[in-house]
Amino acid sequence: MAISADVSTPIDDSKGGTFAWGKFQQDKTKTVLVYVTVPDGTRGRQVQVTFSTNRIKVVALGKELLAGELVAAVVSDECTWEMVDGRLVITLEKQEEGWWDRVVLTDEPVDTSTFDQDPFTLGEMDDLQHNSMRSMVARMMGSDDPTDGRAPTLDPLKD
Repeated sequence: MAISADVSTPIDDSKGGTFAWGKFQQDKTKTVLVYVTVPDGTRGRQVQVTFSTNRIKVVALGKELLAGELVAAVVSDECTWEMVDGRLVITLEKQEEGWWDRVVLTDEPVDTSTFDQDPFTLGEMDDLQHNSMRSMVARMMGSDDPTDGRAPTLDPLKD
């Protein structure tokens, strides 16, 4: 069996949303991570999480924290939950690929139109970072001089 590198898109806050009950993160293909805020000191045995193909319900210390119809179907047998560092983490496995704009239908949808766009890293740099990047690329290309081999001069007519 060959081992290959994980080239999947990492799951982070840039592809999800924040709501009164907590937040969610996702990848496009199969996984949605739901982080539900529970009262301090809540233990796993004080939490009840139920999910079906189209519904979810979270109760902690007898109080309903999240409930409703899911925005899309999940494979309920593959969904899990756990308490991690005092937070409830629910892993939902999507039945179909695609971006979710929310977890339950009663939530306000988030804008998913930019989720497939590649970030433009250079556009977020200031001038100093641009110059540093140019210098690094010039060194990688074999030149120690970011002016590409020409020595800068003080004469504006020669530069």
